[in-house]
Amino acid sequence: MRTLPLLLLCLPIPCLAADEPVMLTLFDFESGVSEWRANPWSGGKGFVEPAPEAKFGKGALRARYEQIPQGCNMISPYFAADAPWREGDYDAICFWLKGDGTQSYLHLYLASEVGDLAPTHAGQVPLSSTQWRRFCLRFDTLWNREGRPFELKHFQRLYFGTSGTHEALIDQVQLQRPLRAV
Repeated sequence: MRTLPLLLLCLPIPCLAADEPVMLTLFDFESGVSEWRANPWSGGKGFVEPAPEAKFGKGALRARYEQIPQGCNMISPYFAADAPWREGDYDAICFWLKGDGTQSYLHLYLASEVGDLAPTHAGQVPLSSTQWRRFCLRFDTLWNREGRPFELKHFQRLYFGTSGTHEALIDQVQLQRPLRAV
């Protein structure tokens, strides 16, 4: 019986080395949302605006979807081709969301470019809470029709999309490192 506690002490504990930041911020919206675009490809109207409140700091994105029959995406600017995080050890994308209280979903699309292909990886989060909530979507849980794994080095930009009439506030879009034994 005395060996069991000793064995538990020998198991590796997932953590990060002290010099590695767990999160890398892609968008904090402190400088506004002017580079983001609404694309209501099926009719209706979409609006990208500064949010009336933020989870952190002063800036957040407000995505408004009005009478969208099929879909509308709020599209980020392209990421720099030489962004140092492209070679990083990240396994998830996280963000804070304040929904409109409906039983609908906000879809997150990660657009990539691999040679002649443009695979898009998708996940969804509920809009049901009107409180700020943090969501993290691991890359290996995202769906794409090509069946290709997500590769950070090919990540070009991201979209937040839905249909119908909805509003979502979004803050602190970040890449997250995996926890691992050290």
